[in-house]
Amino acid sequence: SRDFAQLPPTVAAELALTLLVELAPAAATSLWIVDAAGSTTCLASHGQAPCSRRLREVARTALDGVIAGSAHVHASVVERWDRPYAALVARGRGAESAHLDAYLDEAATALGPVLERASLFDRRVQREHDLAAAGERRLMRLGFDLHDGPLQEIVALAEELRNASTQISSVVPADYRQRVNGRFNDVHARLGALDESLREFAHSIRSTTAVVRPVADAVE
Repeated sequence: SRDFAQLPPTVAAELALTLLVELAPAAATSLWIVDAAGSTTCLASHGQAPCSRRLREVARTALDGVIAGSAHVHASVVERWDRPYAALVARGRGAESAHLDAYLDEAATALGPVLERASLFDRRVQREHDLAAAGERRLMRLGFDLHDGPLQEIVALAEELRNASTQISSVVPADYRQRVNGRFNDVHARLGALDESLREFAHSIRSTTAVVRPVADAVE
Protein backbone atom coordinates (compact mmCIF):
# COMPACT_ATOMS: atom_id res chain seq x y z
CA SER A 1 0.00 0.00 0.00
CA ARG A 2 1.29 3.47 -0.90
CA ASP A 3 -0.19 4.78 2.33
CA PHE A 4 1.99 2.38 4.31
CA ALA A 5 5.14 3.80 2.71
CA GLN A 6 4.12 7.32 3.74
CA LEU A 7 3.90 6.50 7.45
CA PRO A 8 6.67 7.61 9.81
CA PRO A 9 9.31 4.85 9.77
CA THR A 10 8.80 3.76 13.39
CA VAL A 11 5.02 3.64 12.99
CA ALA A 12 5.32 1.69 9.74
CA ALA A 13 7.64 -0.88 11.32
CA GLU A 14 5.36 -1.33 14.33
CA LEU A 15 2.33 -1.69 12.05
CA ALA A 16 4.05 -4.32 9.91
CA LEU A 17 5.01 -6.37 12.96
CA THR A 18 1.53 -6.05 14.45
CA LEU A 19 -0.05 -7.25 11.20
CA LEU A 20 2.30 -10.24 11.14
CA VAL A 21 1.16 -11.32 14.60
CA GLU A 22 -2.52 -10.62 13.95
CA LEU A 23 -2.80 -12.03 10.41
CA ALA A 24 0.09 -14.45 9.99
CA PRO A 25 0.90 -17.58 11.99
CA ALA A 26 3.33 -15.69 14.22
CA ALA A 27 3.29 -15.44 17.99
CA ALA A 28 5.98 -12.76 18.12
CA THR A 29 7.92 -10.63 15.67
CA SER A 30 10.84 -8.24 16.00
CA LEU A 31 13.01 -6.07 13.77
CA TRP A 32 16.75 -5.87 14.52
CA ILE A 33 19.79 -3.93 13.32
CA VAL A 34 23.46 -3.75 14.27
CA ASP A 35 24.05 -0.31 15.77
CA ALA A 36 27.21 1.83 15.56
CA ALA A 37 28.62 0.13 18.66
CA GLY A 38 28.25 -3.31 17.06
CA SER A 39 25.35 -4.42 19.28
CA THR A 40 22.22 -6.09 17.97
CA THR A 41 19.44 -3.61 18.69
CA CYS A 42 15.68 -4.12 18.40
CA LEU A 43 13.94 -1.35 16.43
CA ALA A 44 10.36 -2.60 16.89
CA SER A 45 8.58 -5.66 18.21
CA HIS A 46 5.16 -7.18 18.82
CA GLY A 47 3.74 -10.31 20.40
CA GLN A 48 4.81 -12.60 23.21
CA ALA A 49 8.48 -12.19 24.25
CA PRO A 50 9.48 -10.72 20.90
CA CYS A 51 12.96 -9.71 22.10
CA SER A 52 14.04 -13.02 23.59
CA ARG A 53 17.63 -14.20 23.45
CA ARG A 54 16.73 -16.81 20.83
CA LEU A 55 15.22 -14.24 18.46
CA ARG A 56 18.17 -11.92 19.02
CA GLU A 57 20.64 -14.71 18.14
CA VAL A 58 18.75 -15.58 14.96
CA ALA A 59 18.64 -11.89 14.00
CA ARG A 60 22.38 -11.49 14.53
CA THR A 61 23.13 -14.59 12.49
CA ALA A 62 20.88 -13.34 9.68
CA LEU A 63 22.63 -9.99 9.68
CA ASP A 64 25.93 -11.87 9.40
CA GLY A 65 24.61 -13.48 6.22
CA VAL A 66 23.39 -16.82 7.53
CA ILE A 67 19.69 -17.62 7.94
CA ALA A 68 19.77 -20.06 10.84
CA GLY A 69 16.18 -20.41 11.91
CA SER A 70 14.30 -23.49 12.96
CA ALA A 71 10.86 -25.04 12.61
CA HIS A 72 9.45 -22.41 14.96
CA VAL A 73 11.76 -19.41 14.46
CA HIS A 74 12.01 -17.79 11.03
CA ALA A 75 14.00 -14.84 9.74
CA SER A 76 14.18 -12.63 6.68
CA VAL A 77 16.67 -9.91 5.79
CA VAL A 78 15.44 -6.38 5.09
CA GLU A 79 17.56 -4.68 2.48
CA ARG A 80 18.22 -0.97 2.23
CA TRP A 81 19.57 0.16 -1.15
CA ASP A 82 20.13 -3.48 -2.11
CA ARG A 83 22.25 -4.18 0.97
CA PRO A 84 21.29 -6.14 4.10
CA TYR A 85 20.36 -3.68 6.83
CA ALA A 86 17.87 -5.27 9.25
CA ALA A 87 16.66 -8.72 10.24
CA LEU A 88 12.97 -9.48 10.59
CA VAL A 89 12.52 -12.42 12.97
CA ALA A 90 9.32 -14.22 13.99
CA ARG A 91 8.38 -17.08 16.27
CA GLY A 92 5.79 -19.33 14.63
CA ARG A 93 2.45 -20.29 16.08
CA GLY A 94 1.05 -23.74 15.60
CA ALA A 95 1.37 -26.06 12.62
CA GLU A 96 0.90 -23.22 10.10
CA SER A 97 4.24 -21.69 11.05
CA ALA A 98 5.77 -23.53 8.10
CA HIS A 99 4.17 -20.86 5.88
CA LEU A 100 5.63 -17.98 7.91
CA ASP A 101 8.58 -17.39 5.57
CA ALA A 102 6.31 -16.05 2.83
CA TYR A 103 4.77 -13.55 5.24
CA LEU A 104 8.19 -12.42 6.46
CA ASP A 105 9.51 -11.97 2.93
CA GLU A 106 6.49 -9.85 2.05
CA ALA A 107 6.92 -7.70 5.15
CA ALA A 108 10.65 -7.35 4.54
CA THR A 109 9.99 -6.12 1.00
CA ALA A 110 7.53 -3.54 2.31
CA LEU A 111 9.89 -2.34 5.07
CA GLY A 112 12.87 -1.77 2.74
CA PRO A 113 11.61 1.55 1.26
CA VAL A 114 10.49 2.69 4.71
CA LEU A 115 13.97 2.19 6.15
CA GLU A 116 15.52 3.91 3.13
CA ARG A 117 13.30 6.93 3.77
CA ALA A 118 14.28 6.88 7.45
CA SER A 119 17.95 6.98 6.45
CA LEU A 120 17.34 9.96 4.16
CA PHE A 121 15.51 11.71 7.00
CA ASP A 122 18.40 11.05 9.40
CA ARG A 123 20.86 12.42 6.86
CA ARG A 124 18.79 15.57 6.41
CA VAL A 125 18.59 16.08 10.16
CA GLN A 126 22.36 15.61 10.48
CA ARG A 127 22.98 18.04 7.62
CA GLU A 128 20.72 20.65 9.24
CA HIS A 129 22.51 20.09 12.55
CA ASP A 130 25.89 20.59 10.87
CA LEU A 131 24.71 23.80 9.21
CA ALA A 132 23.34 25.11 12.50
CA ALA A 133 26.58 24.23 14.29
CA ALA A 134 28.62 26.00 11.59
CA GLY A 135 26.44 29.10 11.92
CA GLU A 136 26.81 29.00 15.67
CA ARG A 137 30.59 28.78 15.38
CA ARG A 138 30.64 31.79 13.05
CA LEU A 139 28.56 33.79 15.52
CA MET A 140 30.88 32.83 18.36
CA ARG A 141 33.89 33.84 16.26
CA LEU A 142 32.24 37.17 15.50
CA GLY A 143 31.58 37.75 19.20
CA PHE A 144 35.20 36.98 20.10
CA ASP A 145 36.52 39.21 17.31
CA LEU A 146 34.24 42.03 18.40
CA HIS A 147 35.41 41.71 22.00
CA ASP A 148 39.10 41.45 21.17
CA GLY A 149 39.04 44.08 18.40
CA PRO A 150 36.70 47.11 18.35
CA LEU A 151 35.82 46.97 22.04
CA GLN A 152 39.48 47.00 23.07
CA GLU A 153 40.12 49.87 20.65
CA ILE A 154 37.33 51.86 22.27
CA VAL A 155 38.86 51.28 25.71
CA ALA A 156 42.24 52.46 24.44
CA LEU A 157 40.67 55.47 22.71
CA ALA A 158 38.83 56.45 25.89
CA GLU A 159 42.09 56.34 27.84
CA GLU A 160 43.88 58.47 25.24
CA LEU A 161 41.01 60.94 25.28
CA ARG A 162 41.18 61.11 29.06
CA ASN A 163 44.92 61.90 28.90
CA ALA A 164 44.34 64.50 26.19
CA SER A 165 41.63 66.13 28.29
CA THR A 166 43.99 66.42 31.24
CA GLN A 167 46.84 67.81 29.14
CA ILE A 168 44.69 70.32 27.27
CA SER A 169 42.93 71.52 30.42
CA SER A 170 46.29 72.34 31.96
CA VAL A 171 47.17 74.83 29.19
CA VAL A 172 43.72 76.29 28.48
CA PRO A 173 42.93 79.60 30.16
CA ALA A 174 40.67 79.33 33.18
CA ASP A 175 37.82 81.16 31.42
CA TYR A 176 37.61 78.42 28.75
CA ARG A 177 38.51 75.41 30.88
CA GLN A 178 34.95 74.52 31.91
CA ARG A 179 33.71 74.67 28.30
CA VAL A 180 36.59 72.51 27.06
CA ASN A 181 36.07 69.96 29.83
CA GLY A 182 32.39 69.87 28.98
CA ARG A 183 33.14 69.02 25.36
CA PHE A 184 35.52 66.26 26.41
CA ASN A 185 32.86 64.90 28.79
CA ASP A 186 30.38 64.79 25.90
CA VAL A 187 32.81 62.77 23.79
CA HIS A 188 33.46 60.43 26.76
CA ALA A 189 29.71 59.89 27.11
CA ARG A 190 29.39 59.07 23.40
CA LEU A 191 32.24 56.57 23.66
CA GLY A 192 30.66 54.99 26.74
CA ALA A 193 27.33 54.59 24.91
CA LEU A 194 29.09 53.05 21.90
CA ASP A 195 31.01 50.66 24.16
CA GLU A 196 27.80 49.54 25.89
CA SER A 197 25.98 49.02 22.58
CA LEU A 198 28.79 46.89 21.16
CA ARG A 199 29.00 44.81 24.33
CA GLU A 200 25.24 44.18 24.23
CA PHE A 201 25.56 43.14 20.60
CA ALA A 202 28.48 40.82 21.36
CA HIS A 203 26.51 39.27 24.22
CA SER A 204 23.39 38.79 22.07
CA ILE A 205 25.23 36.70 19.45
CA ARG A 206 27.00 34.55 22.03
CA SER A 207 26.16 30.86 21.75
CA THR A 208 23.65 29.62 24.31
CA THR A 209 24.18 25.94 23.44
CA ALA A 210 27.31 25.53 25.52
CA VAL A 211 25.59 26.44 28.78
CA VAL A 212 23.15 23.53 28.52
CA ARG A 213 25.79 20.93 27.65
CA PRO A 214 27.86 18.87 30.09
CA VAL A 215 31.09 20.68 30.95
CA ALA A 216 33.31 18.14 29.17
CA ASP A 217 31.31 18.44 25.92
CA ALA A 218 31.31 22.22 26.08
CA VAL A 219 35.10 22.30 26.60
CA GLU A 220 35.62 19.92 23.68
